[in-house]
Amino acid sequence: MGRTTIVAAGLSRLTINRSFGLLWSAQALSSIGEYLMASTITVWLATTLAADDPQLPLFIGGVVVATALPKIVLTPFVGVWVDRWPAKTVMMTADLVRAGLYGPFIAVTFLMQPSVLPVVVIAMQLLISCASQFFTPARSALIQVVIPHERRASASGRSVFSTMGAGILATMAGPAVFAALGPRPAFVVDALSFVVSACLVAFVRERGVLAGRRRDRYWHELADGLRAAWGSRRLRLLIIGMGGYGISLGVNNATLSLFALKTIGLAPLQYGTVSAMFSVGGLVGSFLAPAAVQRVRPERAMAVALTILSATYLVYAAVRSFGAAAVLMLLAGLAFSVYVVAQGPILQTEVAVGSMGRVSSLTTPVLAIASVTATAVASNILGGLRPAVVASIGYPVAIAAAAALMGAAGVVLVVASRRLRSSPEMDLTRAVPGRPG
Repeated sequence: MGRTTIVAAGLSRLTINRSFGLLWSAQALSSIGEYLMASTITVWLATTLAADDPQLPLFIGGVVVATALPKIVLTPFVGVWVDRWPAKTVMMTADLVRAGLYGPFIAVTFLMQPSVLPVVVIAMQLLISCASQFFTPARSALIQVVIPHERRASASGRSVFSTMGAGILATMAGPAVFAALGPRPAFVVDALSFVVSACLVAFVRERGVLAGRRRDRYWHELADGLRAAWGSRRLRLLIIGMGGYGISLGVNNATLSLFALKTIGLAPLQYGTVSAMFSVGGLVGSFLAPAAVQRVRPERAMAVALTILSATYLVYAAVRSFGAAAVLMLLAGLAFSVYVVAQGPILQTEVAVGSMGRVSSLTTPVLAIASVTATAVASNILGGLRPAVVASIGYPVAIAAAAALMGAAGVVLVVASRRLRSSPEMDLTRAVPGRPG
């Protein structure tokens, strides 16, 4: 009996409470479905569907765009609907819609000509990504009411661990399942992961997130979300931080792998190890970051983490050895985890209940827009230089320049966060636009 009690207490500390444990598990399964889909179709395109097609780079780019485009075009507009509907219903519907798409998709892969399938799989990725844009803000709204205020940093850390762990697992599993069984069994696993996620969400105890909410005109509610997002000083800091990190992320997407392989001269296995070290740092940091965030306040922790991450990438751009690169990627992963963990408590504290869908849907695209823009600019500039120049100085200069911009944003946040030290936290029980007080 004593051992059972100890185990139960340990699980309670890990999952915080029953509802969060269910949401945590659902998030992991949902992330596995998304990452597994992307990794499977990428390998399928590269090895079978378009292996000898000169348009293969275009198809691979299409997968990336299909994943990112809904975050920019659709996400800002779904928040109003998320706030109008019960969060559980939105999450379950998003999961079941994604699962339901796989039936006709798998059937089409048997019926269509192989030459058409690249377009079909990219279209499927686009549909999955569109449905996912409803799941994420609804989950944020639900977590806001099931997590006690003092446990928000811990919940954010566990969410980071869930997402990163699922990403690593699914990215590795996709090619493995493809190699052993082919693409369609992997798609079946995708569908099942979404179904199980919906079942877990069904058991979450939702405590009246939208009880009694009065609906206004759609555009009025969207404008209310914009005012709430920019009207809070802490949310403005969050948006600036997302933009600064997004610039670095976008440039790194276009340069990090080539910098490691072409400039440092790492072997493929060494490059894989260096890349994995970032994820290792992020997973370790997801357990360590909550304590740091609680100790120094979320907005200050985010600012300091962004500054440290910038310094790490500046040094990384100057290294030319495998060992140094691996250590720096580990440190970058640790700093990144603090940056991400701090975001959850800021949103949950500053956003009034009933507005989370709108506000989170308006802040999230900032990262996607900054990242996509930076990727396009970096790719075009580097593409216009001679390969030898790009390999020797192009990649490191691009990484360093993006890190400097991120560092500038971090310094701005550090200075601004000092002014917020005595600012009171927002009362989440206050009346919000469109909701009776």
